Amino acid sequence: NSEERVKIDRIHMGEGMDTIDSDILCSKCKNMPLSPQTCTNCQHILCNVCRGDKCPICRKETSYSGLPKFAFKQYLQFKIKCKNNATGCQMLLGVQELIIHEQACEFKGEKCPHCQTLILKRQIPEHLSICEMVKLSCEKCKEEIY
Repeated sequence: NSEERVKIDRIHMGEGMDTIDSDILCSKCKNMPLSPQTCTNCQHILCNVCRGDKCPICRKETSYSGLPKFAFKQYLQFKIKCKNNATGCQMLLGVQELIIHEQACEFKGEKCPHCQTLILKRQIPEHLSICEMVKLSCEKCKEEIY
């Protein structure tokens, strides 16, 4: 699931930061995990997509823990562009706020429940007023028509 990680081109460097420390990226896919996990055997950081019962790096059966403190502090400094940036969202958010924002973002694409056309969430009310698949009730006879 791509929702578990973000590509590094969406990451905005904070003041005084010129590179992303590869130690806080997923050791396998090289993206930033939204819920990073550390292999208890080799200490590599992985996203939920890449991790498994066996670590893909050390190839040993493993369990996972959260980020070490040094990595967690750096992780919280990053601001990430909303995934709906291409459709107009200009938000730059910390990892924890990003997850919540992207679920409700008004620039998110959603399907019309009537015609299944993909439209921006913020345009749904306008679309519903002109959608040809919305049933209307005749005020006189109460018959439903399109």
